[in-house]
Amino acid sequence: MYTFQSRRDFSELGSILSLGLYGLVFFGAVQMFLPFSDSLEFIKSFAALLIFSGYIVYDTSNILYRYRPDQYVIASMSLYLDVLNLFMQILKVLSKNEEERNRKKSRKDRE
Repeated sequence: MYTFQSRRDFSELGSILSLGLYGLVFFGAVQMFLPFSDSLEFIKSFAALLIFSGYIVYDTSNILYRYRPDQYVIASMSLYLDVLNLFMQILKVLSKNEEERNRKKSRKDRE
């Protein structure tokens, strides 16, 4: 919605978002060998939320200003994947919150 209202071209966000995505991939690879703490995992998930939200704005801007009408398949797929990744990150953050709540509740029940 913001992209439609602002009439700005957000193509300059592409390099910043790509760098952020490469950082997420790097931290994911490091996490396979050195597990992160819960708080660092939450920060990584929150950063991923911001990156994929930025990708939605970036790809919407590309749909408005870069893609031709005959490129509707690639445009819709890029936006679909952004929304899918954002949804998966939201689920990850919510499940971590639920796990933490259940862990605190089980500690109280033991006492």
